[in-house]
Amino acid sequence: MTQRGWSAPNRILGSGWARSSDRVPARRLTARLRDIGPLLALMLAGFLAVMTIALALMLILHREGVEQERSLAESHTTLAANAVVAPLITRELMDGDPAALAALDEAVRRLVLVGPIKRVKLWAPDGRIVYSDEPRLIGMHFDLEPDELDTLATGEPTSQLSDLDQPENRFERAKEALVEVYTPVRAPSGDRLLFEAYQDAKSVGSDSGTLFVTVLPALGGGLLLLGLANLVTAWWFARYVRRRDRQRAALLAQALDASNTERRRIAADLHDGVVQDLTAATLSLGTTTRQHAGEMSDGTVAMLTEVEDTMREGIISLRTLLMNVYPADLDQREFQAAIADLVELAARRGIQAELDLEPGFRAPTATSRLLLRVAQEALQNATTHAGAGLVLVSVGDDGKCYWLEVRDDGIGFDTAGDVPLGHFGLRVVRDLVTDAGGTVAMRSSPGRGAILRVDLPRGGS
Repeated sequence: MTQRGWSAPNRILGSGWARSSDRVPARRLTARLRDIGPLLALMLAGFLAVMTIALALMLILHREGVEQERSLAESHTTLAANAVVAPLITRELMDGDPAALAALDEAVRRLVLVGPIKRVKLWAPDGRIVYSDEPRLIGMHFDLEPDELDTLATGEPTSQLSDLDQPENRFERAKEALVEVYTPVRAPSGDRLLFEAYQDAKSVGSDSGTLFVTVLPALGGGLLLLGLANLVTAWWFARYVRRRDRQRAALLAQALDASNTERRRIAADLHDGVVQDLTAATLSLGTTTRQHAGEMSDGTVAMLTEVEDTMREGIISLRTLLMNVYPADLDQREFQAAIADLVELAARRGIQAELDLEPGFRAPTATSRLLLRVAQEALQNATTHAGAGLVLVSVGDDGKCYWLEVRDDGIGFDTAGDVPLGHFGLRVVRDLVTDAGGTVAMRSSPGRGAILRVDLPRGGS
């Protein structure tokens, strides 16, 4: 074991990660997003829901307003046709008599061409314009559209946006968008004609704006209350998640303490029990063999000597196990000595184990305990499961976080697949580090070793 730099064989993964602090802001941002993630998610969901509802209601209100205005326009046109135009439709008017046309024109201009109605036309079933407030259209023939013929046949008024490119609308092209309203009208003689009124398209949609303004306060108030309810719910849920995280961290800490307590008990039982008994038995066997070697055959002496050697090897193995089981006690020893013992234990197992520790490294007790636990799990996996021949443990402090990195040249594994057998302890380590606000990164691939990196934020207890 050494405490210096380390040049690993080429087959070990890359060159690791930089130890500079350029990754710390990203890690802190990740931790912050993890803390407020549920709150942001719920707030975003609430905002999207409110905006969706608002958009849907606006579209519905606009459509209903337009439909209501079109219905009013059709009713207004039907009333004007039946009350003003129908009584003045005479045989003379149908024949184009100037006096009859003048009488109808005077009534239309006085009673109909007020408000939103901009132009009127009275059509004969054959497509002849019997009357219009635009005198140049009177007497002209145009083919009636299918919807106009349907209005004559069914007697139901209809409306649509006017196509100003049509020949019969050439005198309206200077005007803005118009809506055509058709309604049938029956003359006193029994003839059925088609009355057409042109209205400003803006007037047809005006009531939709009025309706929206009327409903807007209630709509806005309701959506605001919904947004506040979502915000309160999100705040409560975020606090609930943080409380659960704190409880989980406390349980994990208790589990770690319980594990350490149980390790100490097992180590004490082994040391004070079977190790002492085996040591005493080995000493007694060796003494007895040497004292009575002359009284026994050479074969018996060789057998007893072999048994003694086997017992001594068993004691060494048990003592090595004790060092592995017994947790590092930072209350009595410095972190540097504790992690050096872990690396030395790995070296005693027949591999090259090295420690690269920054001079004067000091960390809070809780952070040191967690770093030791990570190092212990990583070394256990490297020596027991990875079949490593080289292991490097590096520990440092970049001014913003404490970091630990463990490399090995073992068999490696596919990090995209399931955690291999023996690596379950690393899952516990990952949970502990995450709950402490740190990050865990693992790089490995089959046949190329593994690199475990842990970063813990400063400010621990």
